[in-house]
Amino acid sequence: MTSHGAVFFDRDGVLIETLVEDGAPIADNNVDSLSFIPGAVEVCESLADANITMFMITNQPDISRGKVLLRDVSEINDVVKKTCRLVDTAMCVHDNDANCSCRKPKPGMILELSAKHHIDLGRSVVVGDRWRDIDAGANAGCMTIFIDYGYNETLRTQPTWKVSTMSQAGLILRKHFGIDERGE
Repeated sequence: MTSHGAVFFDRDGVLIETLVEDGAPIADNNVDSLSFIPGAVEVCESLADANITMFMITNQPDISRGKVLLRDVSEINDVVKKTCRLVDTAMCVHDNDANCSCRKPKPGMILELSAKHHIDLGRSVVVGDRWRDIDAGANAGCMTIFIDYGYNETLRTQPTWKVSTMSQAGLILRKHFGIDERGE
């Protein structure tokens, strides 16, 4: 089977709104307050219309911390997958000390999805708003787009591109995948 490039989106802060406390993003795992990042749905629709394969990769350690139920996070993931027309999703429920292979900055979720769907990681892009996303993408051999919201944390790896909005990330993705302004 022929492999092709894809887009791996982080969830919180990239596809859906996140809470920010003391300069750090905090996942809001309440489906009733679910709100998409401005431009996220439009970017995904544009890519889906051009047959670009898209995935979501998300760390959700609050499940293992007992702060939220797996079913509540899964419900949000299902809404995001359907609304953003994603092919598949991967989620790490482990905390920092679990030393699993799936928790970003490790590339496990990306590698798993790429093997399952025959993705060429060298032609793929990871879009994230935190250092863990960018490191995971780089560790998997992908290009990366960092959406800089000015969180109180430092990048450890330089991203391929740096933007301040999801709409700007969308323009880069359209250019990268050769989609002209008419969506062709």
